[in-house]
Amino acid sequence: MENLLKEMGKRLVERRKQLRLTQEEVAERADLTTQTISTAETGKKALRPANIISICAALDISPDYLLLRCIV
Repeated sequence: MENLLKEMGKRLVERRKQLRLTQEEVAERADLTTQTISTAETGKKALRPANIISICAALDISPDYLLLRCIV
């Protein structure tokens, strides 16, 4: 599980940087706290399903990509 969280975090950082967004901007777009985004990017804690959906919408990626690196 720990590896999955770290891989998800790497994908979040990669996509955020592609879009040239700060953690604060992603948090605002996803209606979440900056701390939630930071924790997700470091892979320290699992995200709630609703937060995964919000972050994916904010970064314009699919949950499949975030969880499995599948491009849909």
